[in-house]
Amino acid sequence: MRKAAIRVVAVAGFVLAVVWGGAGTAAAHAVLVSSDPGYGATLSQAPEQVSMTFDEPVTAARNSVTVADRDGVRVDTGEVRGIDGGRTVVVPLRAGLSDGTYLLGWSLLSADGHLVAGSIVFGIGAPPDLSVTGAPPDPLIAALDTVVRLLTGLGYLGIALAVGVPPAVYAIQRRASDIGAVVQLARIGAALTAVTALLIFAATPARLAGTAGWTDPQIWKQSATSVIGAAALVRAAAAVALLWLSKRSIAQPSRWTTAGRVAVLAPGSAPERTIPDARQVWGADRRGSFRVVASVLVVVSTAVAGHAVAGEYRWIALVSVALHLVAMAVWIGGVAVVILLWRTDGRGEAVARFGRVAVLALGAVVVSGALQTWRAVSPVAALWHTSWGLLLLVKLALVGVALGIAVVVRRTARVGAARLEFGAQVAVLVVSALLTGVAPARDSYDPAVTLAAELGPLAATIAVDGAHAGTQELTVRLRDSAGEPVDALEVSGRLVRDDGALGPIEIPFRRVEPVELGPDYFVSQPVRVPLAGDWHLRLTVVADRVNGYAATLPYRVW
Repeated sequence: MRKAAIRVVAVAGFVLAVVWGGAGTAAAHAVLVSSDPGYGATLSQAPEQVSMTFDEPVTAARNSVTVADRDGVRVDTGEVRGIDGGRTVVVPLRAGLSDGTYLLGWSLLSADGHLVAGSIVFGIGAPPDLSVTGAPPDPLIAALDTVVRLLTGLGYLGIALAVGVPPAVYAIQRRASDIGAVVQLARIGAALTAVTALLIFAATPARLAGTAGWTDPQIWKQSATSVIGAAALVRAAAAVALLWLSKRSIAQPSRWTTAGRVAVLAPGSAPERTIPDARQVWGADRRGSFRVVASVLVVVSTAVAGHAVAGEYRWIALVSVALHLVAMAVWIGGVAVVILLWRTDGRGEAVARFGRVAVLALGAVVVSGALQTWRAVSPVAALWHTSWGLLLLVKLALVGVALGIAVVVRRTARVGAARLEFGAQVAVLVVSALLTGVAPARDSYDPAVTLAAELGPLAATIAVDGAHAGTQELTVRLRDSAGEPVDALEVSGRLVRDDGALGPIEIPFRRVEPVELGPDYFVSQPVRVPLAGDWHLRLTVVADRVNGYAATLPYRVW
């Protein structure tokens, strides 16, 4: 009864953590919240510094944030400072800047390990030229970003084996003559976790500053103190500890008796050679406690290098992500152990015992996975309109397949079904690795939008080619009360953000004179909308020399 009560309390606490954590919001990558100066701003005099504020901590190297004039000449001092826990980046400028257009560009490493790049144009003494753009991204940085995504996927598999195998064997509670093979499985996972973490850390300096980052001691130091770098080092160290503990487990199994206690040997006597169970092997002396601590460090260091560090209630979100990792590890590691021990006696009992634990693990995987999906997908339509959303649907389908096969395994105790279940789990990990390399749905959703406005006797149709934060183009067509296309002398627009985080963005339109498409219509110059959120579009139409009309429309940017 006490064990059942503990399980009920654990499940209830987990559900409470999910509900509480779900009340907050989080972004998939670091998102620019505000900047000083704002995009398109005109300053009367040169500032001493510029700054950017993100919704989660970021890491910036000296050459990853620059301010340059329209000719590409840098005007910053080369110093980059992080304040507000790393969420705000400050770049001092040189004195005596002349009037003109300036470009603030950045390529930063967010706390979840993704690269975040962008730029802001502002003017000193005159309105800026909004057509000025930054240099193309470094191809090495883009390539390393892909490599890190692959290493992350392999790291998940390592965590599943290193962290998931021991508790799964504890749940099975059985003796096995090939216990060395089970311990070796956990060792492989620990080695894979350590190697992938070290490689991720080794790539961090170049991801921050290109090839020069590998030869700059300051960049290495900055990498080691960043969220993603420090997490990788802690994960590697904890995985090495698990590897060493597993080696000690294999080296000393003969000291255990069938009672599960260390044999007290008389002087000159030989140890009693019995076949230990895995609980005795992994719980010997203080090694069991050390293993728990090292496993917790592996899980926590993985969780803090993800999306949970952003948004409100981040501590609850971190707990949720950590539980998701542990549940996934126990499920996958348990199936791997069942397959490995399948030819030993009593496999039906092993499957039944693990099945009870697997139910809790699967429930935790599904609930916490649903929470992470809710945090990353907005709106729901992004699920089937983005590559990330489609991959997520594939992952959910594979999880469903694995769950179905798991039911078959529990009822039939067939090794073939268990192998299929493990194969489906590996496929889930592969898709998870692909997901880490694709911009999440919240960041990549770019729907075409059509708006309608009443302007006195005229009706305007505004078509937006893609309402995602970034460069947009708007097309305006006008009709009279009878629905017939009409022309106008001039069309202009202005975007105003509801929360006032950025100043108004002016949208100039040019007349297009089609040959076969009917009356003239108006197309905006490419305009950059730097932030997602709720805006208002103020559309003004000068119909003729006497009449002018205006309308304000809500304008959602994703």
